[in-house]
Amino acid sequence: MVEVVYRLSVRRAVNEEAPIHEQIVNERDALRLLLSLLLGFTLAMALPRFDQLRQMIVDEANSVGARYLRAQLLPAEEKGRVLGLLKEYVGVRRRSAELRLDTVEYQSLAKRTRELQSELWEQAVSAGRKAPSPITWLFVSSLNETITLAEKRRASVENRVQVSVWIMLFLIALLTSFATGYSSRRRIWLAFLTTPIMVAIVMGMTADMDSPRSGLIRTDVRSLRRVEEQLKSTPVTSTEPLEPAGISTPSK
Repeated sequence: MVEVVYRLSVRRAVNEEAPIHEQIVNERDALRLLLSLLLGFTLAMALPRFDQLRQMIVDEANSVGARYLRAQLLPAEEKGRVLGLLKEYVGVRRRSAELRLDTVEYQSLAKRTRELQSELWEQAVSAGRKAPSPITWLFVSSLNETITLAEKRRASVENRVQVSVWIMLFLIALLTSFATGYSSRRRIWLAFLTTPIMVAIVMGMTADMDSPRSGLIRTDVRSLRRVEEQLKSTPVTSTEPLEPAGISTPSK
């Protein structure tokens, strides 16, 4: 855009007259300022959501680890079933955190997540009816937190920068490039390349954080992976605390 418009301005000699050139430069500077503000606002929209999703993954890892420990206090019949379901559940949740929402595998894992949640809830309710004790009901109530975190994490991934915002940014970036080329009296490649490249870098970084399951910037799922490994290696009778993300297991 910069090169094409520069050739157009040279052909029409629009920058030969000082008043016209000054007016074009003013329009160029105004567009650059507007584009800078819009890029900053868009980046400010994507960054908190990226941090929120990363924290939710850690919270879910800690939640599953805590539920696994509390499940060992359930009646024997429900205990084995719940522990097995939790081991599968954390593996499904870890894998789903690495996939795009529009993939077939993710949809299959999302369906399996709902099935595991239903089975876990049935086992928890069954244990609560057979052995109605404070410990059992504490597990039932805390299991609801684990299920809720899964839905919150999905909602956080779906809450992205709107397409209309990206279209607006693209159009303003084109206009800025247009004004850059139109206001140039000489072809200086460094000046021609600086604005488009900087805009592309910022937009690319924002898009990466807005889509943390693809691209170069991705959410860290090591906390879920650590819990998955610990659950696979932890005997049913073990009461060893699980600390999936380097954070102590929640007390509730």
